[in-house]
Amino acid sequence: MDNAEKLLKNWGQSPPRDGVDCKDALAVLAHLGMTVERNNQGHYQAFHRKLVGSDSFPYGSFTVNCHAYGVQGNVHPRAIKDILRAAKLLLAPAEQDDER
Repeated sequence: MDNAEKLLKNWGQSPPRDGVDCKDALAVLAHLGMTVERNNQGHYQAFHRKLVGSDSFPYGSFTVNCHAYGVQGNVHPRAIKDILRAAKLLLAPAEQDDER
């Protein structure tokens, strides 16, 4: 289990309330196979084609704010919840395959 998997598991058990380091969030997004692009406002746009059409992410993407509470490099807790929601959708089919 690599560091990104451990972070995802820990966040799932107890989501951070005061934000996390931006590098950790980007590592988890990469682990999930998401395409991440930085915009000119210090935000990252995360996209995955499997999320398109979902109730939570109808366009397949969401924004990750890396300057929460005025602290540069700190990801907002709401973005962590979005990452967890996306992970649940992306990892669900793999878990179902493991049960067979």
